[in-house]
Amino acid sequence: MEQQIARISKGGWKQLKGMFGWQNNQKLALAVFITPSLREILKTFGKNILALKGIGNKNEKSSNKSDIGGFEFLNIKKSYCKINYKRSKYGILDEKKIIQINKLLDEYGLIDCSVEYLKIEIEDDNLKDVINSFYKGKINFEVLTNIFQIELILEKCEGEYDKEKWEATPYNNEILIPAGFKRSMLHCIKLIDDGQVYNLRKKSRRFYYINWEPSNKSVNIEELNSPIEIVSALKPNLQPYGYIKNYKLDKQNKLVLTGMS
Repeated sequence: MEQQIARISKGGWKQLKGMFGWQNNQKLALAVFITPSLREILKTFGKNILALKGIGNKNEKSSNKSDIGGFEFLNIKKSYCKINYKRSKYGILDEKKIIQINKLLDEYGLIDCSVEYLKIEIEDDNLKDVINSFYKGKINFEVLTNIFQIELILEKCEGEYDKEKWEATPYNNEILIPAGFKRSMLHCIKLIDDGQVYNLRKKSRRFYYINWEPSNKSVNIEELNSPIEIVSALKPNLQPYGYIKNYKLDKQNKLVLTGMS
């Protein structure tokens, strides 16, 4: 019997040498926030939002206002609104600010806005334990904090599984579909602990427990890092819109979406 050649990649994946090169032996998965809605994201994450970019189209029939003002990060250009928020620059999005933002959007005639980029921070002891358990014996590394930063970017639905879940989500179905929103959701592309973000020097290499670039068509599958164990532990932090996309590798070593849970 031919002996299988195996190795542990830099991302902690066990990889087997096959006819298509090095292949990951773990289950690949992706945490997602299943609605792009600015209003729902503000309600869900609020003061934990570190950065946010989005865009919304004005409904001309519902408002004759030319601008909404009030916040520097809400930028009006003709018939649409651009949002570019950073907590480090504009302060915390507390409940009072969120109420003001929603009121301004109503006055301007915006049913909702589509969030294209989101960065949040969370505090989760279980996630810390799961990460340490997953990498134990693979990499000489230990997470020392329970605070993490997550980055998500907007992507279109990629198949029947996520499209079906998207359309079945009450908010998407009742608000976004009638308003003509594209079927898209936020994909978690990076997860890192707060300690690395603030304690490492700029030239040091940060180690992301999830590192996924779905918009890169030539992505190297071997370097993708999104273990199902870590994704499952992250999912509760994305509720009530948190889901997991499950994948497999086909014979050409390409990702194929197999379901959502």
